[in-house]
Amino acid sequence: MRVAPLLTALVLLPTAALLTGCDPAVPRVDGSAGPVTAAPTTTAPAVPAPSTPASRTPASRTPAPPPASKPSVPPPAPPPATLGPDGLGKLTLGMTERQASATGLIGAWSDGGLCRMSRLRGASADGGGLVYAMADFGVVIVDAYGNLRTPEGIRLGSSWAGARRAYPKLRAAQGGGLGDPAGIAFTEVPGNRGAYYRLAWRDGKVTDLTLQDRDAGCYE
Repeated sequence: MRVAPLLTALVLLPTAALLTGCDPAVPRVDGSAGPVTAAPTTTAPAVPAPSTPASRTPASRTPAPPPASKPSVPPPAPPPATLGPDGLGKLTLGMTERQASATGLIGAWSDGGLCRMSRLRGASADGGGLVYAMADFGVVIVDAYGNLRTPEGIRLGSSWAGARRAYPKLRAAQGGGLGDPAGIAFTEVPGNRGAYYRLAWRDGKVTDLTLQDRDAGCYE
């Protein structure tokens, strides 16, 4: 029997069919097969980020010049303090030592012989400005210094002739005359019959000026 050749033929037939049964839809390319490559990747086009509009800087403006300042006018000088007819500002004749100190116009009190003594603030140690007080009468003497002047305009350095015109009732102290080269004189204070001015002069000028209570007994 011819069984072997038949079996061989049956085996070979499927093999051939496998070799020749390729899909006719697949094209054949002559020559050597090229490498299989992946399909190209399509990259989405880059979308540019929205640009931020540049901030607009306002054009610099030249500042307007400041208004011209008016020239400062110094305040007028205060008028000289007036000595009389009752005292010097808040400091008046007859005040107790405590009341006089409370005005802030004088310094500390000290013993001055027959009377207690203080000094006006601003007066130098050798330039007058003494204030005297007595236990029974309070402040009895206020001594001028600097530009302190009477209501009639007499001050240290005034002419003696001018003082005599301002106070026609001037009377020289005992033993002297108003026409002497030097001396001391007294006159009633206009507006205060309880006080008087004591003036000393030398070489035609007033060298001492005080407002005094009639009861003052601290010195001549």
